[in-house]
Amino acid sequence: VRYACHPFWFNSYRGYISHITGAVPGHASLYNPSPKEYQTGLETYQNLIENLIDNAPHTKGKILFMTMFLGVNLSGFSMYDVDFEAKCQRMLVDILKNTFQNSAMYFVTKGEYILVLYGIKTEEALHGAMEEVKEITSRIYPVGDESVSFETKLGVFCEYAGVIRTVGQSREVLNKLMFCMMKLKQGKDGNPYEFSSYAYRQHLDRLLRTRYLPAIFREEQIRLVFQPIVSLENGKTVMYEVLVRSTHEVYPNPDMLIKDCMSQGLDKELDMLIYKKFRCMLESGELPMANFTVNILGNTPMNDDLLWIADLLHDNGYCLYLEMVEHMKIADDLLEDRILQAKKHHIRLVADDYGQNAANLDTLYKVNFDVLKIPMEFTTRLDRNRKNRSFVSNIIHYCKECNVYSIAEGVENEAELQILKEMRVDYVQGYYFSRPMSTVPAEPVVYDIGRQGS
Repeated sequence: VRYACHPFWFNSYRGYISHITGAVPGHASLYNPSPKEYQTGLETYQNLIENLIDNAPHTKGKILFMTMFLGVNLSGFSMYDVDFEAKCQRMLVDILKNTFQNSAMYFVTKGEYILVLYGIKTEEALHGAMEEVKEITSRIYPVGDESVSFETKLGVFCEYAGVIRTVGQSREVLNKLMFCMMKLKQGKDGNPYEFSSYAYRQHLDRLLRTRYLPAIFREEQIRLVFQPIVSLENGKTVMYEVLVRSTHEVYPNPDMLIKDCMSQGLDKELDMLIYKKFRCMLESGELPMANFTVNILGNTPMNDDLLWIADLLHDNGYCLYLEMVEHMKIADDLLEDRILQAKKHHIRLVADDYGQNAANLDTLYKVNFDVLKIPMEFTTRLDRNRKNRSFVSNIIHYCKECNVYSIAEGVENEAELQILKEMRVDYVQGYYFSRPMSTVPAEPVVYDIGRQGS
């Protein structure tokens, strides 16, 4: 007997029995048991691929697939009982199996299941089946001397039976179901989650891109560019924002690189690589001295490279501004350390992307920021969007009241610039003045802020 593992089987092993005489080819699978989960007796989800190929050709209409999280509500119990929880889940699984005759159910992992309903011929039948599953999983059931309810999340995917003929097509169905499971775990898209082809394609694209991230970091395939920030008082460049670009072809969009790094837990690594490149450019003289502002993502610590840059700029009469990008709540101890290090090394703190999420609003109350950045989301089309004008005006008023400088990002035309001047914003940044540059001019550029846009 030899054992083999292949991605087709989703990390399970398959045994091959070979005859010692060689009469049977070594690659022939003579024994292929259907694995079953010991508590529920259900086939595991790996068997869905073969079963679909067997059943889909004999099915008319559509096949409804439902991914399920069946959590037993144990809030009223004095202690957690794993056996009781398993008993409750077995009971609900049996009810679902008995309710839908032309169906199959598969075990994924504890509390996670896939229900397959064959022969859905009308939209009315489709919605009726979905509502019936929701109703069954929302009931209160007697189990022994107890009454039990379930905390259920459902994902829905429907496919015509006629398009499932090959192993590849069947495997793709399972991949889509695993995507639904992932979206349910994230819990951001409603319950039930209805499969979205667009979201799935984005997910696949992200999976393909992120395969290259280890090589991008290993080979340091990034470069830095610099965008001027301009004073509306005199048109002078007051500082430059340090921005990152990937030199790898899979990341033509820098926002995509940052989002993928954050989704893969590589935000710290990205920050560290940026600081390393930034330091090298200053050490080599490739970059002249100036005021710079650079991002720090999430829970990235302030490392030696960043502090070295801050000290160098301060010693030469300039300043490092640190843009705190908060896409998640920062740990209190790290936040305190960041504030102390900033004071020690003369770093000024910038609240970036103000108003885009609750995390940076929470930080705004805890930190005495020197500068607040108004994101492009709110400055775009100021001349045509009354809601944005009101919001930006209130942010600028807040800055004036609290003695905090304001920077408006994403200024792209004369109309937006004139409105921001009327609102008395302090500094502006955007393509109207300059696209990000590969280096910084030796002498600060003075812009004519009263010019007409082209």
